[in-house]
Amino acid sequence: MRKILVINIILVSILSCTDKIKDNKTVKENTSKPVVTEKTTAKNSETFQKFEESTYDRTDLKDRIENHQSALAALSDNGIFKSISNPLLKKLSTKHEQYFSGHPEYELLSIAKGSLTSEGKNDRVFVVFNKSESMITILIYQAEKDLYRELYRTAKVENGLEDAGCNYGAFGTLDYQIGEEIIYHQEFLKKNVGQFFEAVPIIMNGLKEDENFAPDHGCFSKGMSIAKKVSFIAIPTSQVYSNWDCLTYQKESDCFLIFYGQAFAD
Repeated sequence: MRKILVINIILVSILSCTDKIKDNKTVKENTSKPVVTEKTTAKNSETFQKFEESTYDRTDLKDRIENHQSALAALSDNGIFKSISNPLLKKLSTKHEQYFSGHPEYELLSIAKGSLTSEGKNDRVFVVFNKSESMITILIYQAEKDLYRELYRTAKVENGLEDAGCNYGAFGTLDYQIGEEIIYHQEFLKKNVGQFFEAVPIIMNGLKEDENFAPDHGCFSKGMSIAKKVSFIAIPTSQVYSNWDCLTYQKESDCFLIFYGQAFAD
């Protein structure tokens, strides 16, 4: 009887040690495997990097952006933007007039209208100076969704020209570039308020429809060409030269793609 008892004790000890070894192995395996796989992490990183961040939101350019904003704020304080905005506000439909009445921080600088994101021709593009943040803002009104959206923030922007292979580019996102152009020509603007924004955004269907464009000398993103007819908004980046960046709406990803650009083509 005593022998049986001793054998049972030995067996229990062996089983206990075996279970402990298995538990330790399981813990080791669980701690060595990350919750997020490498493949998922890479995919999320790629998605995050795909869309542009407005230059105004960059934290590594603090001094440069503050100087830029101060120059724009000074023009607003001197009534320059207001003298441009007031006549434009009077031309708005009741709907858009009500929107801007509810956003007194916006001083309207230019307008474009047409078919940009849907079949109808009721979309709008507004370039405004945002007094509360001292920066240029590009607003898109999507008639189909009855929605006002802000480029780079509530409306994502993908720059298809970065890897287009045509050495095309300028410093800053479009909102910032417009602000820089205003600052550069501010002395002319003060004396010729009504003439400064002669080059304004244009909503179009195809580059061949307007003499402003010279696509043979411009830059197309991959998969795009003059033969591919798309609705787009052309935004001028110069008031002197025929410099434009063109964005088309990508419905499947709900974003705007910069697919064509030209500089110093006149």
